[in-house]
Amino acid sequence: MKQETKADLRYRIQSYDISLHGSRAVVRVALSQLDTNRPTFQLYHLYPLHSIEADHQPVTFTRNGDLVTVRLPKRTSTLTFSYEIVDTALIPYTNGRIVLLADRAWYPKRRASHMYRAYEYRVAGTRAWDGAFTDQFVPNETYTFTLNVDGDVLFCNVPKRGTVYRGKAQAVTLIKGQGHQLVDQGYEITYPADWPHMAERAPTVIRQLKKNVSSCTTNRIHGGFIAAEQDCVLQLGAILVYGP
Repeated sequence: MKQETKADLRYRIQSYDISLHGSRAVVRVALSQLDTNRPTFQLYHLYPLHSIEADHQPVTFTRNGDLVTVRLPKRTSTLTFSYEIVDTALIPYTNGRIVLLADRAWYPKRRASHMYRAYEYRVAGTRAWDGAFTDQFVPNETYTFTLNVDGDVLFCNVPKRGTVYRGKAQAVTLIKGQGHQLVDQGYEITYPADWPHMAERAPTVIRQLKKNVSSCTTNRIHGGFIAAEQDCVLQLGAILVYGP
């Protein structure tokens, strides 16, 4: 059971260097400011966390739900997290296909809350449960991201530069797996490789997008929406739509 954790966010992140090969993730976090020896990060609790290094030296840590508290013996400028990305109910990973949305804690984030909050309610006297992702982004939250990823990358909201993806963003979305892309009415549509006649269905997808979304702003990332500069992304089931 998740217990209350007193999060310590007295630090600032400058950049991320993310290496993702198969299910193995290695994330190097460069710090621009550090005023605590117990910094707290948010990382999905179902991802096995193998180790954390501070300036290439192993350090200890504790986990409480999605919150990781690192115990630093001295000041440091970098932290490196090594962990596995596995198949879960909230973030499915099957047959090499995975959708790592920006509001999921698939890499360490400067957050004081758990990634997902469940709540109970009643319908006609029957108990039921629902939940929501908690991430909220602020306008001045921007980091430099570098991603080195193997396999088929269908989408990343930072540009590809040579063999890596590198750029500034509030957060990163990464889509891996086999699929196809097409452009219709200025929207880029990414869909599974085994879906037939998608070109004929594209207008319907875009109508659904416009019905569900009236605006997408750069200071809010919620649910399936990922703000990236002046563009937005919407996941409609297995379809990903990227457009103005």
